[in-house]
Amino acid sequence: MTHRYVGDLHPEVTEATLFAQFSAVGPLASVHVCREADTRRSRGFGYVNFEERADAQRALETMNFTPLCGRPIRIMWHSKDAANHQFNTANIVVRNIDQAVDSKLLHDTFARFGTILSCKVVVDQEGNSRGFGYVNFQTEEEARKAIETANGEIVAGNKIYV
Repeated sequence: MTHRYVGDLHPEVTEATLFAQFSAVGPLASVHVCREADTRRSRGFGYVNFEERADAQRALETMNFTPLCGRPIRIMWHSKDAANHQFNTANIVVRNIDQAVDSKLLHDTFARFGTILSCKVVVDQEGNSRGFGYVNFQTEEEARKAIETANGEIVAGNKIYV
């Protein structure tokens, strides 16, 4: 069984919604939307557990940033699965991001440097960008290349700082 973290979920996404969305990729062992204990409101993330590793990989490759209930979802390896892959991860912070840049555009901007394990533009409670984001690469070398090359580049009209 292989686990996927699914983030940036719309508050109305339920287990049934996740099951319907991800079962098209392959057989699922389980799905779970994490909720506040007292109010039962969604915490905005959940987990999808695939029977087969290949299906979990295909979900990551084909469904990341796909809209679900009108909001693009973010898919990542669940931390206990990531450890099994022995990734040497490297995180970078990207500052001075234009309001028009979302997580998908940030991902697309940095994908040329290597394999991205996760990518997120930080937003406030209203969903507006706070002007920075994070990119987590598979290797430190990829992160170093991104820092050396992308620092000072113009993205959506703003000079970014990495």
